[in-house]
Amino acid sequence: MCRSRLQLTLAILKPDLMMHPVRTKEVKNIIKNSGFLVIQSKVTSLSLQDAEKFYEEHRERFFFSRLTGYMSSGPMTAMILAKANGIAHWRELMGPTKTYRARDIAPTSIRALYGISDTRNAAHGSDSDESAREKSAFSFPPLTAKTGIKRTSHFTARTDNHWLGIKNVVYITFLNDNPNGRGQVKTRNEITVLAEKKEKRKNE
Repeated sequence: MCRSRLQLTLAILKPDLMMHPVRTKEVKNIIKNSGFLVIQSKVTSLSLQDAEKFYEEHRERFFFSRLTGYMSSGPMTAMILAKANGIAHWRELMGPTKTYRARDIAPTSIRALYGISDTRNAAHGSDSDESAREKSAFSFPPLTAKTGIKRTSHFTARTDNHWLGIKNVVYITFLNDNPNGRGQVKTRNEITVLAEKKEKRKNE
C-alpha cells in the first residue's frame, strides 16, 4: 500500500475559458492527467459584490474594477483539487499571471495556451492554505463528511469524518479542533488530506 499526503487548493476556470467548451474540456483533462484528484467541482458565477469581496486584497490596485467586472461577467468552473503540494503544483500548471510571460517562460502552461490577457488568463489558483479555505467558501459549503459526499462522485461517507473511495481506498481526513459528532468540523490553519490507495493486483 502506498501513502501520500495531499494538499487541497481552489482552482477556478475563468469566464473567458468557459466561453469555449472544447478548450474547457481540454483544461479539465490537463488537470486530471497531471495527477490532481477533483474533490468538488461546479459551474457557478459571482455577482459584482461577491467578486469585489473575493478580490478584496486588490481593492486599491488599478486593475480592481476591470478584474471584478470581468469575473462577474459570466459563468466559471470552481474546483477543489487535491495533490501532494497541490497549491504549488496547480500554480505551476497555470503558469505566470501575465500571459506574455507565460508564453515566454512556461509555453506549455494553461495560461500560455489558453490565456488572452493578464486579466483574461484562463485560470485562478490559491497561493496559500488560508486563501484556499477562505476563497472556496464563495462556491462551496464548508468541507465535511456530510457535504462532501453530496458533491463528490464515486465516494461513500464514513462516520469518522473520512470519505472512502469505491475504486481505490482513499481516506480524506480534515484536521479539526472540535467535531460536534455530526460530521461538522472546524479546520485549523492547514487543510490537508491523507490518502491511501491500494496497489493494483498483478492480475488486474
